[in-house]
Amino acid sequence: MGIPCKHAIAAIRAKKDIILNYVDNCYKVETYRRIYEHAILLINGPQIWAKSTKVPPLPPTIIGNKKRGRKQKARRKEADEVGANRTKMKRKQQSLDCSTCNKPGEDMKKRDKKKLDKKELDKKKQLDKKKCFEL
Repeated sequence: MGIPCKHAIAAIRAKKDIILNYVDNCYKVETYRRIYEHAILLINGPQIWAKSTKVPPLPPTIIGNKKRGRKQKARRKEADEVGANRTKMKRKQQSLDCSTCNKPGEDMKKRDKKKLDKKELDKKKQLDKKKCFEL
């Protein structure tokens, strides 16, 4: 049996019968009270517990405690430094310096592009020389 659904309840009412006759005994309040009549006992609270002589346990340590949020990229400037009062970064850089050769106004991308252009020119010259010898 069990608890009847809403369709079954409608059918029971149409028969003009009592709905509780169709509910299993384990779902009734009288059965619940009879089962737990002697089993539920009061428990002593922490005020009545015996005091221990041992050291209380420490909370667990958190492994991998990482800071939240976006990491700071540049150091924070002191109040007397230039640009310390600005709240936003400048949009343009003053100049680019190559990290390899330290030439001002040159960066790694331009330098690599120049190298590639030189290599391509050398290959073209070699091809032209070969064509000249073949004629």
